[in-house]
Amino acid sequence: MDPLIKGNILLYLQDIAKKDEIEFYVISYEQSKFKLSSADYKYQLEKFHDIGIFWFKLKFTNGKIIAKVYDFMKSIPLILFFRLFKGCKSIISLGSVSGAIAYLFSKVFKLNLFLYQYEPHSEYALDGEIWKKNSFSFKIMNELEYQSAQKAKVISTGTRHMIERLIKWKSPARIYKIPSVVDENSFYFQHEQRKIIRKELHLSENSHLIIYPGKFGDLYYSKEIGNLFKIINDRIDNCFFLVLTLTDIELAENILSEIGLPQDKYMVTSTPYNKMPNYLSAADLGIVGYPPLPSKKFCSSIKVGEFLCTGLPYLICKGISEDDEFALQNNVGIVVEDFNEKSILNQIDNIKTYLTEDVLDRFDRYRELGIQYRGFINLNRQFHKAIKTLVSN
Repeated sequence: MDPLIKGNILLYLQDIAKKDEIEFYVISYEQSKFKLSSADYKYQLEKFHDIGIFWFKLKFTNGKIIAKVYDFMKSIPLILFFRLFKGCKSIISLGSVSGAIAYLFSKVFKLNLFLYQYEPHSEYALDGEIWKKNSFSFKIMNELEYQSAQKAKVISTGTRHMIERLIKWKSPARIYKIPSVVDENSFYFQHEQRKIIRKELHLSENSHLIIYPGKFGDLYYSKEIGNLFKIINDRIDNCFFLVLTLTDIELAENILSEIGLPQDKYMVTSTPYNKMPNYLSAADLGIVGYPPLPSKKFCSSIKVGEFLCTGLPYLICKGISEDDEFALQNNVGIVVEDFNEKSILNQIDNIKTYLTEDVLDRFDRYRELGIQYRGFINLNRQFHKAIKTLVSN
């Protein structure tokens, strides 16, 4: 359920369930580290049920292809039940891994297929050196991604880059551009929270808070995050670095310590997702931690929308989604070639300029751009169109 909430697809489903009287049956594969308490689960279940969303949770299996096959097998009785007894005619996937599973179900059970947030997961794993090009896992996933695009009735994706690829592939699907969406009613600048958080961190008014809410390693930078912080700290006075990460706290602390960043210059912690706007409001610059790998032009980071809607500029590598272009075209962020010393020093004056920009002066402009680019109020129209296409004859 955690990716469903953070991906914010539930915003769309809840809105449609309320307005259009369409029922949704949600299957989630739950990881123990994101497990809800019994009380929270019951509350969420009842909340969904009241608007026509029925949630079925299965246990996520750690591992590679064999684990995914096992999860697929566990889902068969549920899909069969939905198809035969609930009259379901369509299936929606979130991301490419679930897209591959949904594709197989759509073939077996003759379901209309909607690939939501379609991205090349196999290429991410290849670029991140998780898989090798000749590995069984890469070949299977890569083929399923292609075949699912040929079978889908509807595909939504976050960038023009993927749209161009789908057109080149001659996918018969109706394609919608829907980047990762932000709930602008939750993510906005909160002046009181800014003061509270900065007081907790013992920051003065002229301190510059740089925030990285993300992971370390695999598809993200790792030691390079610490390198970035160290270079900025050595060149710009009064900086403080805050890392918010759920699973990599010890790893992050070791990286920042080993890189030589003074202990009084950083904090590593975690926070519930609903508290994230408080911390973003307290910050002066947000970091997007994707390395500039070839496949990253297809991704759509939700952090960019969250940063913008809370009035926060961001630093990002060139070639990430369309977010690098958006930063430059609208003067809302810094674009670097890499997180190495040369690239950062080339932009150090620009970083300093954004850090000293008055948050109250920039907020309205940033937020308006964020809502236009990633806000629910705008992207919801596209999602409604996609659903109408999916259920049409």
